[in-house]
Amino acid sequence: WEDLDYKNSEEYRIFPAAAHLRRLNLILDSAATAATQAVRDERRDAAHRALSAWLRLDPHSNQNWFETIGVPQLVGRAALEFENELTSEEKTTVLALLRRCVREDGELIYSHQPATGQNLQWQAGLQIIGGYLERDPARVERYVRRIEQEIRITEEEGIQADFSFHQHGPQLYGGGYGLGFTTDAARLAAQTRGTRFALTDASVQLIIRFLLDGQQGMLRGRNWDFTVIGREIGRQNRDALALATASDQLSMFGGSRADELKALARRVRGDDPVNTTPARFRVFWRSDFVSQTRPEFHFSTRMTSTRMNGSEAGNGENERGAYLGDGATVIVRTGDEYRGIFPLWDWRRIPGVTNAYQPEVPLPIYEWSKGYVAGSDFAGGAGDEENGLAAMILDRVGVHAQKSWFFIGESVLCLGADIRATDPKAALITTLNQCWAKSALVEIPNGVQHDGLAYVNLGKGKLHTQIARQTGSWRDVDRLQGATGEVSGDVFTAWLDHDTTGGKPATYAYIVAAGAVPKDLPRVLANTETLQAVSSTDGSLIQIVFWTPGEATLPNGEKIQADAPCLLQLRKHTSHEWTLTAGNPTQKVQKLQVKFNAIYSGDRARLEGENTVITFSFSADPATAGQPQTCSLKKVP
Repeated sequence: WEDLDYKNSEEYRIFPAAAHLRRLNLILDSAATAATQAVRDERRDAAHRALSAWLRLDPHSNQNWFETIGVPQLVGRAALEFENELTSEEKTTVLALLRRCVREDGELIYSHQPATGQNLQWQAGLQIIGGYLERDPARVERYVRRIEQEIRITEEEGIQADFSFHQHGPQLYGGGYGLGFTTDAARLAAQTRGTRFALTDASVQLIIRFLLDGQQGMLRGRNWDFTVIGREIGRQNRDALALATASDQLSMFGGSRADELKALARRVRGDDPVNTTPARFRVFWRSDFVSQTRPEFHFSTRMTSTRMNGSEAGNGENERGAYLGDGATVIVRTGDEYRGIFPLWDWRRIPGVTNAYQPEVPLPIYEWSKGYVAGSDFAGGAGDEENGLAAMILDRVGVHAQKSWFFIGESVLCLGADIRATDPKAALITTLNQCWAKSALVEIPNGVQHDGLAYVNLGKGKLHTQIARQTGSWRDVDRLQGATGEVSGDVFTAWLDHDTTGGKPATYAYIVAAGAVPKDLPRVLANTETLQAVSSTDGSLIQIVFWTPGEATLPNGEKIQADAPCLLQLRKHTSHEWTLTAGNPTQKVQKLQVKFNAIYSGDRARLEGENTVITFSFSADPATAGQPQTCSLKKVP
């Protein structure tokens, strides 16, 4: 094509010549739906000539992904279509191109290192295509098994023990690379089913668990939680539709979760409403992430720590996402509340984040596999599958804050303490939300209602709310490839100002609730730099953040002590029966002792006079050190 530059290998992300292969495949797609055989033959001939031209010109890119994955994928797809029509020279060239990523010993290489995670799965898939074209079953077998080796729990890149997904180091990519991993693995499972190359049942079941127990908690309908897609937040209208096909493919394997897979596929496609989402609170301790999915709403919190990086930038993408891991919250009912909004965003007002609001100061950019590392190891969650809590110490970019989120029923109570900045002149804010304006604002006592959610200020900071026309372009958030046309829309924003004059740290307390404001709001028991705690009105659910070893007073007057930093949740089941759940947010505590000045019995309980001591032993294994633990207690009258 005369309009394409086949010699430009310097455009790091775009690789202009790759448009040739995309056009080739579009022509192939159109041939499949041609009205007549003559038109079909004409289009197939054009596509074959385009493939021949590419193989003859042999364009190259200096970008690893295009060179060893992107281009071979497009060429491989076309080669499969023309397998019986390729000349011997074309076939030889195609096979060599597919092997670009293969070392002499057969090891798959990406960016001069052994490939891992989704990059490995892509490259192994290319070798399966090559093995098919060569009619080499041993080669197909080898790389099917190589993919299967990646379908495992790992502490490196790939599926984590909590069913989150990491790529490019310790970065959360449940969407993005995780989406590709699931869809490719599910397709391979379906394609090889009933053949000598079939995946083992253990591998298939792990893919299913990753999808249902991991990714399902990062979705609302077709939409990804924007904190789990990394730098792809800059790509226009990213969605999870491919998971519907993956769910259908995996449901063919039957088993006890087939109906759950089919239901997920229907929700992602929009055939079933999002309010059919199963209710579940999830703690992803390997990724400093928690989510509450309920029929009424999805609320998540993305944290970072010394263990877990924030979202990377790269290829001109996500260069404004410096705060995406600083306690960012996603609050959605329909799932479309943020869809397409990112060019319009004020990126210094990311929902949930406490930061210095300084528009005149450029946002830092953290490129490729780095994201950013927080200054504290305190970040994590705890809870049962119905309710829970999360907390982090934010100590980054000149701001310190101790932030916690308490998930109680259809509401989330958010606390902040010890909020301060190294620059005494910096204006500190906490953003409650920034989403599409979908309704008028309705004032309520100490807050507002918007689009089926209530925002109530329980603290001292001044609550600001607005609906304003905002403009931008996709090129603002995708510097190399985003569309340049202006987009605009009405955006709802709510935020709190923090007064730190005189050097006194600030605090905040607010609640977000689905529907109307609850008649019985959860109670704030403490909000200090050592302790944050809340309780349901009736005292049946109590949640506590011990930032340091200390003591808290429960609503019934009892005292509870913890000898190490931890998260605790007490849930009352009957008049005498409780469960106690403990979280290990620093992931450094191996033995935690919780003491009550009352008598309880239980398998972890021992008496010390009139006190009861509960002991939790956390794993020293990094894969499970942050996993919450629960025990049952019975109050002794």
